[in-house]
Amino acid sequence: MLQYRGPFPPTWPSTFDRSAKGNARACRGQPRGQGVTGSTRQFNSCTRRAVLRVSVAQPPKVSLKAMSAEEKMRLADAQAELFRTSLSAETVAYPYIGLGASDYARFITSRSRRDESHTTLFTLSTEMDPPALGKVLAHLQRDHRPAIVLLVHGNPGKTAVQHRILARYTRDEKMAFLACQVPRIDRDGDPAVSNLHTASARHGYDMVAPKQYLPAPGERPLDLDRIKFYSRDGLRMDTVRDALRQRGASLVDEFHLNENNERDRGYIAGMLNTLDRAAADRDRFRRLEALSRVHEALNSPLEFARMRDMVSSGLLGEYMSQTAVGRAGMPPLGDAAQTLLTDYVAAAA
Repeated sequence: MLQYRGPFPPTWPSTFDRSAKGNARACRGQPRGQGVTGSTRQFNSCTRRAVLRVSVAQPPKVSLKAMSAEEKMRLADAQAELFRTSLSAETVAYPYIGLGASDYARFITSRSRRDESHTTLFTLSTEMDPPALGKVLAHLQRDHRPAIVLLVHGNPGKTAVQHRILARYTRDEKMAFLACQVPRIDRDGDPAVSNLHTASARHGYDMVAPKQYLPAPGERPLDLDRIKFYSRDGLRMDTVRDALRQRGASLVDEFHLNENNERDRGYIAGMLNTLDRAAADRDRFRRLEALSRVHEALNSPLEFARMRDMVSSGLLGEYMSQTAVGRAGMPPLGDAAQTLLTDYVAAAA
């Protein structure tokens, strides 16, 4: 999922051209309408071996607030048509457009399609009004199963009620939930915990899609503690210094390169063994940061595969209780949130 920031007037396709040019250098100089599709083709190429690939460009929240329901639906339709024709996508996903529960139900029903030509998916958000989220999920469960539901993942500490409502549906074997825009690290939670696995294990998502970041304006300090390496041991996110201290030379082996590939193994070892140079060289820092993401992309799926096997054998709960993710637990509900959840459950009964 691509998330564009900045100006976003309710027009298409210049909408994404304008914001893409302002936020992603790779989009500069591309023909009209090619900014977002060009970026999406690049992501699709990187993930060509994935079991499921879904292309959706999420409009900014501030822009959705300024649009009418009709404008939101026209925007979603235009995006779906662009991806279907430009990318020859068989799976067409509509972005989250912030409709009310009744409008969303009608929107989904009128555009739901599953045939030999293509399949439609719909995106919701865990930041939706909790009762509205529950009503739309109930509509999908009642009228549109089997269904894969995309959910823009919000801050768990601020969406505790929504996640508890979601938990009423995640055990439905004919519904699957894909969390989108999941940060590698929860800056408001424990930065030493793998947020991708937290989202999956704690909130019941069947699939997770990491957040895609656009180039940030300005220059951030070269703080090596910002560079995190994923650890399958406890589902942690270790700083690069801690990862080297705990795993040493075996960290190179975790890139799963052939032992005869001396060039790439040597390059990785050289980057890891010269951290002081990365702390003083922005280009080297960015390369080390990219290596940490490649390392996670290689190792995180292996852990998800092991977790799937544990689900089948009934051992996942015991395993998770021994990890940093399991020990963290669910965010607590305040009094107001508990009242809201209680009222929703009573109304849905």
